[in-house]
Amino acid sequence: MKKTTIFIVLFEIATISALLYSLYQMSSLNENLYISSKQRLAMLQAADRLRHSSDDLTNFARVYVVTGDEKFKKQYFDTLAIRNGKLPRPKDYQALYWDLSPQERAKKHPPTKKISLDEIFSKLPFTKKELSLLQKSHKNSDDLVNLEVEAF
Repeated sequence: MKKTTIFIVLFEIATISALLYSLYQMSSLNENLYISSKQRLAMLQAADRLRHSSDDLTNFARVYVVTGDEKFKKQYFDTLAIRNGKLPRPKDYQALYWDLSPQERAKKHPPTKKISLDEIFSKLPFTKKELSLLQKSHKNSDDLVNLEVEAF
């Protein structure tokens, strides 16, 4: 009877230990999943910033060429300077920005720090292939910038 009781107690200790170890592993995996999800979101947002800035540049170029309004030319070159890290990146720049008045932009989107999209890309865990595709997209957008500036 004593051997059976000792065996059951040892079995329960082993089972509890295995369960605790499994919980620890699940917690660790959950934390890794959370970090990976945050990185993935940051990578998607960074890539979207390139697309968005290219769209903004094209729209400002079109409107400036059609209207001749210097406001759009300034917004064009400011967008380019922000993208290239020559002007500070506004806080929450991905949100509604250029449609706001300059006073509202200053209030809702204060400047943060100067950082180019290329620097943002380099700080994220993109694969070499992904980074290469982003660089190619950026180059294509810069080639379009040269055509748009000619149109001015």
